[in-house]
Amino acid sequence: MRNASLLLLASLAQACSTTTAGTNADATDVVTVDATPSADAPPADTLAPVDVPAPLDVATDVPPGACRWVVGEAVELNVTGDRSSRRILDVKPAEGGAWVLTSDDAGTSRQPDTTLERLDPTGHRRPSGTVRITGSSPAFASLAIDEALGRRAILEEQRANGSGTCGFVSLDATGTPSTRRAVMFPGGGFSLTGCRDLLANRAGFTFLSDQVRALWGVSMVQLDPTGATPTQMAPGLLTIIPEVPYTRFAFSDRSFMFLWKSSMTAQAATPRLYAQRFNEDGTERRMPQTVQETAHMTRGFVATETGDGMLALWEETVDTLPMLYGIAVRSLDANGQARGAVRVLTELGFYQGGLAVTFARGDVLATGITGSGVLRPVVVPLAADGSSRGAILGLPVPQGAALIADVRIVTTSTGALVVYTTDPMQYPNRLVAVPLTCAR
Repeated sequence: MRNASLLLLASLAQACSTTTAGTNADATDVVTVDATPSADAPPADTLAPVDVPAPLDVATDVPPGACRWVVGEAVELNVTGDRSSRRILDVKPAEGGAWVLTSDDAGTSRQPDTTLERLDPTGHRRPSGTVRITGSSPAFASLAIDEALGRRAILEEQRANGSGTCGFVSLDATGTPSTRRAVMFPGGGFSLTGCRDLLANRAGFTFLSDQVRALWGVSMVQLDPTGATPTQMAPGLLTIIPEVPYTRFAFSDRSFMFLWKSSMTAQAATPRLYAQRFNEDGTERRMPQTVQETAHMTRGFVATETGDGMLALWEETVDTLPMLYGIAVRSLDANGQARGAVRVLTELGFYQGGLAVTFARGDVLATGITGSGVLRPVVVPLAADGSSRGAILGLPVPQGAALIADVRIVTTSTGALVVYTTDPMQYPNRLVAVPLTCAR
């Protein structure tokens, strides 16, 4: 029975991740939905009765002075009368809460589109907090929000071997989008294809692109604040063969850490996970550092800044039959150099995916999906060095939800906010937000 559940989860997750749609339409047709509850009534989008599990959310043995994280009321973010199946594209902190970008598929009743949700720290919509961008439903997209610079934008991504153009949509402070513009690649240097991982910097925005050449590599492309492409020699971040998985995350000073996993070769029999820090303009700040060298299969690597350093997390196979994955963590300094041993979070039990991470109130908060039958989202509080901050936190799940599809977490003004979806390919499924607050 457990094997059947795992196979069902894998097939549903694969079906969800490979959904594609056109990205060439204009994004000017916008309908704003005011989902503000009345002042004399309880919030309409507060979750109905939930399946509250055993009290995993009571953290024990928490070090003095550390947070005791408290799980707040869950909020289901439905639009009245809409039977859409929503999939999370990206979540970023904004306005003290979060902006949630979803792909919004209603089956045959209308064409897919993209929906932006502006949430307060409790997970409720802000006034006029739902912005629907019609005629656009990318398979992948990233949000970049830099409130200090007043810059907010969506990159409609095209990953390797994808077709179509990359799209750029700038947003104002209320999430209202500009007209979509096709992203142009700079002339000169290597030919580039695809776009991903949008970040804001003082010159505008940047994204990562694959180099088209005999030896594969990765370049960073600069856009101006409107999404236009200035003349440039796009700096190369990586030259390696064959193609490898990669990602990046931003530091608070707008520099970024570039992470990639090498493949097994004749020269390196064991795959390695690397980290290298770059300035916001793509120039090297330090040389590449080895995060982990392991014979275990790894995937899904993420990281978060932790004051004077960072904590890297990735999914790694554990010694079980059938083979399962767990979450491994390692503390690194600000340049990516290891400063602690690797630790596998054995307390998670049957881990099924959903890895995301943020740094809030001095703690690292990592998410996951656990269970061998009934699946549920959880949050694991960790110290900056990867050690435990107490028991894992179980999150409430809507009644009747058969599958947790995706989990994200961001820092807010009051703690953190977890956002997840249920039941991919169901019409409707649920988009749920759960706040976490710090008690000392």
